[in-house]
Amino acid sequence: MTKKFIESYLDSKHKRPRKREFVIPDILNFTNNFIGIETKKLYQYGTVCYTGVDLDTKIVTERLIENRIITSTDKIINEIIELYLIDLKQYKITDILSISYENKTFGLKQSDLKREIKTSNIP
Repeated sequence: MTKKFIESYLDSKHKRPRKREFVIPDILNFTNNFIGIETKKLYQYGTVCYTGVDLDTKIVTERLIENRIITSTDKIINEIIELYLIDLKQYKITDILSISYENKTFGLKQSDLKREIKTSNIP
């Protein structure tokens, strides 16, 4: 379906996470946050990255069950993840996104934040 996914991102005002993790829409509480697929931590922003693996709904839900984020899948969770993967295709790698929920449906939105890129001083 897509080789893009979103990983956790904290803006420059916050301390950067020690370990970045892949994130999905908050399917547990339907808040305006992403949730980490390994730790259940909430993140306000995520950045689009290239995974190198073609991801689909089945792969993502298996990972969520494996990491005990969810105990089983249902129609709503599958629909949210499928729409999420489809929606990701329109964004470029390194875009910083936020998320909003309305009536158990979400919308990704490109943030005004800019990723800080450090340049090397090596000649």
